[in-house]
Amino acid sequence: MKKIISALVLIMLLNSVLFAQDITGVWYGVLKTQGLEFPIGFSIEKEGEQYSAAMSVPKQNMKDAPVKTTTFSNDTLTFEIPRLTIIYKGVVDKNGTIKGKFTQFGQEYILDLGREKTFKDVKRPQEPKPPYPYISEDIKFKNESANINLAGTITIPEGRGKYPAVVLVSGSGSQDRNEEVLDHRPFLVLSDYLTRNGIAVLRYDDRGFAESEGDAYTSTTADFATDALAGVHYLQSRKEVNPKRVGIIGHSEGGIIAFMLAAKEKDVAFVISMAGSAIRGDSIFILQNEIGGRGHGMTEEALLMARSINRSTYDVVLNADSKEEIEEKLTEMFGTSDRAKARIEQMSNNWMRFFLKYDPSVDIQNIHIPVFAMFGSKDYQVPADPNAESFNAYIPASNKNAGVKIYANKNHLFQNAVTGMFNEYQEIEETMSPEVLQDIVDWIKMINRNL
Repeated sequence: MKKIISALVLIMLLNSVLFAQDITGVWYGVLKTQGLEFPIGFSIEKEGEQYSAAMSVPKQNMKDAPVKTTTFSNDTLTFEIPRLTIIYKGVVDKNGTIKGKFTQFGQEYILDLGREKTFKDVKRPQEPKPPYPYISEDIKFKNESANINLAGTITIPEGRGKYPAVVLVSGSGSQDRNEEVLDHRPFLVLSDYLTRNGIAVLRYDDRGFAESEGDAYTSTTADFATDALAGVHYLQSRKEVNPKRVGIIGHSEGGIIAFMLAAKEKDVAFVISMAGSAIRGDSIFILQNEIGGRGHGMTEEALLMARSINRSTYDVVLNADSKEEIEEKLTEMFGTSDRAKARIEQMSNNWMRFFLKYDPSVDIQNIHIPVFAMFGSKDYQVPADPNAESFNAYIPASNKNAGVKIYANKNHLFQNAVTGMFNEYQEIEETMSPEVLQDIVDWIKMINRNL
């Protein structure tokens, strides 16, 4: 009898091991909210008894974001990402799926996970593949004013000569040297095209991101401008570059930085602003919210209500003398829920306070070097008409090398687009319109013949 019991115990233990759930690998699901769908992936690894995980949300430009806490006990899986106020808790069922709930900012959503991929592999036909027909060198350069080192890549045409050169400056939010967004790498495509056409290019990881030093969280657009200027000085130090032919190409916030530096810095020879706003920060946000909301089906009544709330919020920031005053007044308006706290923190940080108050037209009216402002007709983030009108109104009439162009059916990334909405970016195979790429090359070559 004792032997029979021992055998039964052994069988039970073996079955327990055989049928224990292996949750490592990648799990996929689709989060549905406000009529939108967001495919999500969680990649889980195990070392000893400890689990670790990373989360990807392609439509939110999130790739392998680290999960701070991952636990699995009694068939219950839990993820926590405190900085995003995200908690996911799900139970693994006998069919090998996970039934769970995703919580963020106090809002709860059903999110079931399985092994079947919910987002497709993307095609990016414009992305160059090595070997390249030019020199590509990973480098570091120093921003002396901020005392930080920035990491980047310089690409230089083969052969002898002093080439014209540009620094590529990315849009808002921390991005790598390729300005990677939604599986697109616009700066990789742009730098390749420029260098194949005889123009040296420096692209770099944003301050405090990837391999670059510094603190992006406490920095403003003006701080990021000093990083771009450091890039100009680095290019001027290279023997392959003509130091009097170094310019800047900025995209989105980088386009604003291009205006800033064009107005003030004698070392900048020319600038191209790709979807850089030419109106004050609070105004651009109001336009973004209205056009984006309308594109996602919001009623006019809801849009008016949102505009009123946003206007009141921005006015608090514009009129306050300190971060503490903003926090106090916005807490009175929004309360102390997790969602409210996140909103208040966003509105009171250094970057937001500077951006809402900064008016690019003040710098545009002081630009006397060659400048080319580019806008997409279907760009809802930086709407073409009001920004092109502001640029034309403020650029000095004496600047004969100033140009502006609105590209038909192009979105914020200068892709050929149907709606121009954010959720379309990833679905488009094209990274940047060939028309736009060629115009940039042609304009730089024209300007450098005349300098």
